[in-house]
Parts: sequence; structure tokens; C-alpha cells
Amino acid sequence: MSGLGLVMFAVAIVLMIATGLPVYAVLLGVAGVFAALGVALGAFEWRLLTALPSRVVGLLEHDLLQALALYALIGSLLNRLPLAGLMHAGGERLFARSPAAAQLSALGVGALLAPMNGSVGASLHMLARRVAPALAARRVPPAEAAATVCIASTLGIVIPPSLVLLLLGDAMMRAHTEAVNVTHALAEAGLAPMRHYLIILDELWRALIAGRGMVDRTNSLTRLNRQWGVGVVMCSHTIKDLLSLPDEHERMKALGLIERSGMLICGALPPEEMPRLALAKDLSLAEQRQLISWQDPPAWSAAASNDAPPGRGNFMIKIGGRPAIPFRVTLTKAEQRLHDTNKLWHEQSRRGEFSTTQPVAATGIPEE
Repeated sequence: MSGLGLVMFAVAIVLMIATGLPVYAVLLGVAGVFAALGVALGAFEWRLLTALPSRVVGLLEHDLLQALALYALIGSLLNRLPLAGLMHAGGERLFARSPAAAQLSALGVGALLAPMNGSVGASLHMLARRVAPALAARRVPPAEAAATVCIASTLGIVIPPSLVLLLLGDAMMRAHTEAVNVTHALAEAGLAPMRHYLIILDELWRALIAGRGMVDRTNSLTRLNRQWGVGVVMCSHTIKDLLSLPDEHERMKALGLIERSGMLICGALPPEEMPRLALAKDLSLAEQRQLISWQDPPAWSAAASNDAPPGRGNFMIKIGGRPAIPFRVTLTKAEQRLHDTNKLWHEQSRRGEFSTTQPVAATGIPEE
């Protein structure tokens, strides 16, 4: 029974090569036949097939895999519409002065359409039907025309958004989860020490505004990380960053990220942030005043222009309803040089003194 999977794979390959049927039809047909065969031979129970509807719905809800249906539609349209031929003709006119105008135009069409077509095979099929006849009409040698079509069809792999990159992106998003699961399985079997991981999401605001659904992905981390044995640290500038999301339900979920945090670490904050912070965490008036005092600027004098603000490095740890614990972070000289974001402002861009012996008019012309 364990070899049915290999037999199914071999049958699918043979049918795709021998029959010329569409790939999706072969895959669906072979999968259906072998599913029925597996039930008949007792390889698995038929009740397992009842999970297929929820599995399909789960795939359709996936942010990346939702694009597969769109790729199939666009690929079908490109194979039936004269768009590729028209673009190739326009490219030839653009490169009319070059003796390789037809080849350059084919590469350009491949670069533009290959990512939309989805994969190398689909791009090769489309370009062979639409571009190869145009190359033959320009009396391009068959070997050179075939090489041009093959090269142009491979551009879809590296030019996003391609089907291959989408599938690789989905695999990479699952890679860290699989690595954690394998580590825990080895530790439970006594084959490796238990390991815990820490996920640091710096500049959280940038991830949340990247697109719809990003709040849900971040929200799932805070709900499932405990059973994964993974800690999560989320860093952002202000509560306003979380409340600037376009939808109300996303703003509520973003505030929930703070509410469910076991530990909140705050630095200097302006007074208008206190009501927003109170929506998620309860801070006393003394704690609020301390956070506000840390955001004061340094002394207003030329001698103190390079001094650090008085609240730099000051932070406050808040755990539940317990009193907050203030602390100060002091960087070494090497760390200060590495994390100095004001290094371009240390030196003045223009230096000079006006002459005190000769007055200057408002127009910049010396007075007589």
C-alpha cells in the first residue's frame, strides 16, 4: 500500500506525455481514480475524503494561493487573444534599427507576459504559439528562434509576481513553522535538547500597513505562539501607528496585540498618546507623567547641541496591573557609533561669519 503514491505519480507522468490532455484534467482524473482504489483496497477510510471541502476552502483563503486561479484565467486569455502578437509587432517597430529587432522584441514580450502567465511551461506554450511564427516570418533561423523562445519563457521565474515565486513564498512562510515542529519532535523523543525561539517584529507599523490581512497574520502569532514554544517581540513607535489602519475591525485587532502582551515596554511618549495607551493598558498618573517627561528635548543652547535628550535610554516595564519598573539602557561607545542615526548631522553643512566691518544690505549687495 505504501507504494501507491509512487505508482500514482508514474501514471500521471505517463498520461500527461502520452495523451496530450490538459494537465489539470490528468491530475484530477488520476487523483480520483487512485482515491477510489485506496478506499477499495483499505488503504484509508472513505471518511477521510470528507475533509476535502474544508481543505479546498482553506486553500482559497490563503493569501498567496488565491492568485493561482487568476493566473489560470490570464494564461487562458493570453493563449486566445492576439495580445502577444501585437506586443511583438510593437516591439519590432521600437527596435527597428537593430538587426535583432525580432529577437529583442520576443525577449521583451517574454519579460512582460511570462510573470502573468504563471510558469515556464505555460509561458513556453504561449510564446511558441504567438511569437515563434513571427520569428519564422522574419526568417530567423529555427535554432535561434527556439533558443529565443526558451530564454524568454524562463524570465517568468525571476520576474515577480510569478507562480514559482508565489509557491516558494508559501513554502518559505511555512519553513520556520516546520523547523520549530521538527525541533520539538526531536526534543520530545530525547534526540535533541529543547529549544525555544524568539520572533522580533521591528517596525511593526510597516508590516501592518503592507496590505489587508496582515493584522490577522500578526494576530495569529500572538494566539498560537505559546503552544509553539515561540516568543514574540513587537516594536512600534506609537499607539497611533496601530490606530491608523483603514478598517475599524483591523484597528481593534491591532489594539488586541497590546492587550494580550504579557509585558509592555514603553519609552518616551507625548501626552496625546496616554488616552490611546489607556485603551489597552492601565497606567497610573505617575507612570504617565514619567513617560511624558522623558520626551523633553535637550537644553536650548549651542554648547548643548550635541547632548542627548534627558530621556534617551529610559524605558518602563509594565506587567499587568503591577507597578511599572523604570530602567535605563546605556550603550557602549562601539554601540553608539553603530546605532547613531544622527551621524550626518554632527558636522555643519555650511560655516561662515558675516563681516562686521562692512554692512550688507538685504539683497546681499554691499552698501556703498
